[in-house]
Amino acid sequence: MRVTGLALGLLYLLTSSACSPAMLDRIAIDRVVRETLTQPDLSKACASGEALTHALAAGAPDRNPPLRALMFSESTAGMCSELRSREHVLESLRILKNVTELGPARTAAVKDARYRADRLRAEAAVRFERSWSHLEAFYGPLGGDECPRMKEKDEIVMVIGLVSGVLALIHDKGSGSTLGVPLDRINQVGRAAKCLDDETWWGAPSALQAAAWAMVPGTGPEDVDPWAMLEEAATKGDLSGVRFARALQVQIGANSGRQDVLNSGIRAHARSLKEVNAPERWMLLDEYARLVSCTSRTCYGRRPKGIEPLCSVSFPTTRPLRRWTIPSAATPLEPTPLEAQRMKPKLRRPHDAPSKHAHMALGNDGVVRPVRSQPGGSGVTHHLCVRPGRKVR
Repeated sequence: MRVTGLALGLLYLLTSSACSPAMLDRIAIDRVVRETLTQPDLSKACASGEALTHALAAGAPDRNPPLRALMFSESTAGMCSELRSREHVLESLRILKNVTELGPARTAAVKDARYRADRLRAEAAVRFERSWSHLEAFYGPLGGDECPRMKEKDEIVMVIGLVSGVLALIHDKGSGSTLGVPLDRINQVGRAAKCLDDETWWGAPSALQAAAWAMVPGTGPEDVDPWAMLEEAATKGDLSGVRFARALQVQIGANSGRQDVLNSGIRAHARSLKEVNAPERWMLLDEYARLVSCTSRTCYGRRPKGIEPLCSVSFPTTRPLRRWTIPSAATPLEPTPLEAQRMKPKLRRPHDAPSKHAHMALGNDGVVRPVRSQPGGSGVTHHLCVRPGRKVR
């Protein structure tokens, strides 16, 4: 897999003393993050984050760590805990639905599954909080009057970091506030989201701002309805094919007890999946949004009609595999430019060509020829002040 190869390449660079933290950050953003976001395989993405986090932290000095690379690895590692937590929630709902057939004694199994889900949500909150702390360590305190300076290609780092800050709060509150993420985090994220262009990032900045005002009533302007603003941002995301704003609407509606917002958001998400394909560049984020909407209680409890595309068990369509497809013997693959460069024959001097420092030795036929020392030998040869090929009389 190409992502695995990039991760191994990053691990190789970590072991090199010549690789600076700035170089690791640049490689992580330009290659690893960019390639990972094109693959809608959440399990593979989160496994890469879990594998690289400690290696990134250990491969650079403490005073200058690769903060943006660590931010992305912690956020994808938190995705692993979140995915496992959702599976335990699903297990508890399945047992609860079949409790009459399984017997009343299985109610203890429901509690155990929910306890496991809460522990994993607490673990996800810790990882997402670390991701947020790395983002603030790099850009400084966020949510103030001034926007941090960043390149256009680095804005994806800010988007993922802001989402991690929101997820840290949501999972911490969902697991009993074991970490103590402040409630003002959602307002801080909403203010920082103003630094991003709404059209470029699928309505996500407006959705984050509206989510902050919806979760904490009274914090937004009096003439703005946060739920209507959230619906407008979600519609913009549906049209772009990256339905992150829609998933945020569903999750905020579920946490706020707005069943009407929850049901309408799920139906709109399913309808958008039928009509608009996700762009190849952001397939991972759209798949994550689909999972968030699908694993709401409504999907696994009383399912609304028309949500089959959203909660389908089939794996989403991925882009065609390229050069990592296993070829047949009759159709060899075209080598990549780097492989073609490595396959070029290197010009070498013939073994019998004399060099400036060649040693001369007298052969059995009486001809002096240049010779090389044998591996493991003493390296002692006969030095004769005669030209190669000349007969010795």
